[in-house]
Amino acid sequence: MGEEILYQMQTLANDQRKDLSSFLDCCMDILGDYIPQETINFYVRGADGQYNFLQGRGDLCIETKALNELMDCSWEEQAPVVWMLLPGVGNQMNGSGLYVPLPTEGKDIGVMEILHSEREIYNCHDALFAEVVAGYAGAKIAQNQNEMRVQQYEVEMHDLRTPLAIISGVGGLMSQVIGKYHDADETLDQLVPLVNSMSRGVKRLEAFLKSSSDLMSIAQGEKIQRQIHEIEPWITDLADMYYGLAQEKGINFCLDNHSNGNQMLVDGGLMSKAVMNLINNAFKYTPKGGQICLSSYVMGNKVSFLVSNTGPHIPEQEQSQVIKKGKTIPRGECQEGQGLGLAVAEAVAVGHRGKLTLYSTPEEGTIFNISVPLR
Repeated sequence: MGEEILYQMQTLANDQRKDLSSFLDCCMDILGDYIPQETINFYVRGADGQYNFLQGRGDLCIETKALNELMDCSWEEQAPVVWMLLPGVGNQMNGSGLYVPLPTEGKDIGVMEILHSEREIYNCHDALFAEVVAGYAGAKIAQNQNEMRVQQYEVEMHDLRTPLAIISGVGGLMSQVIGKYHDADETLDQLVPLVNSMSRGVKRLEAFLKSSSDLMSIAQGEKIQRQIHEIEPWITDLADMYYGLAQEKGINFCLDNHSNGNQMLVDGGLMSKAVMNLINNAFKYTPKGGQICLSSYVMGNKVSFLVSNTGPHIPEQEQSQVIKKGKTIPRGECQEGQGLGLAVAEAVAVGHRGKLTLYSTPEEGTIFNISVPLR
């Protein structure tokens, strides 16, 4: 019977035509063939930690407040599946309840509730069948939640891009007017700093939208397309883009390549963006006369790209916050930035089964390290 229910759930999961409501209806149909039940309910856990009704069928119920108290008590015991007597289920004095977490990516996003008016009706076999169904249901609910977030995000981004385009256009027209008539009216020169400030603000918002889009796409697994790359020419081309900027800013920029002729299987465009975000961040904080170095090392089956700079170090108590999405730690004279560049770099590293780490001391400056598998 275990293989039968697993096959049914796999078949259901492979049917891309099913929306969430139809999928859960099928889950309840399948459960009805294996587990005695009078009611099946699905609950999702909100941001406040409370369980909210999503979908179900049947007449038996317990109050939502009682359900949340029950879950708090049961989950404290870290039991993967809970079955117990339930006082006051429906119109009965006692009943049986089978509660199974809805798991996804190492966490529980809700719970599946199976109720019956008879006492002590469930056993360990029922619990195993329920676990199988809950696993697939949790994955489907999580997929649906992600799709809804993406749709909401796309609407919000569209709503932001339109006024930004208008503001950018107005700024461009104002610059043209100032350039054309400033000789006749010197007071127009007073508007130049305001127009420039507006243009910088628009560019920062556009960069924020682009970084947010990259983060969303990477999180959805849509953008990672791995290809074989020779590390040495790849990192050399990357470094070549920064020598001119370094000279202009009076910063010593160097490349220290130790890839030893190795190749890597990565999304070259995304990995370039991640490393460039680290380099751009270094240029933002490194003062004139300072040094930035891009290094590569191959150790075992991993390649590491390090970006070091001699700018202000990041205190240990702040280091855990730096890579968080949208978090910018002001350092030195630099206060600007949308705070997503490092988050994108970390997302790219994680998407390649790697990680982004940070090391910073007052004596040695700051080093960011992206480490990913060669294959």
